[in-house]
Amino acid sequence: MLALEIQADWLVLDDRGARRYASDLGPAVIGTVRVLEVARDAGLIPRVLPLLERLRASGFRLGDDLIESIRATESDIET
Repeated sequence: MLALEIQADWLVLDDRGARRYASDLGPAVIGTVRVLEVARDAGLIPRVLPLLERLRASGFRLGDDLIESIRATESDIET
């Protein structure tokens, strides 16, 4: 509701059910990984993968396919 009230451009949610519910309400729904990708692309952080690995180590659930996708993306960026 706050995102609607302040007319936010983005709503950051990682829970699949919450994302489904919120996606019809207005602001673009993005997850933590996308926030990190945007920060990387803007030059605010050098790489996403080390941060995702730290999140995963602390209990944040991330699929292997997502990690591999980011690894491939960052491999393309470095070359």
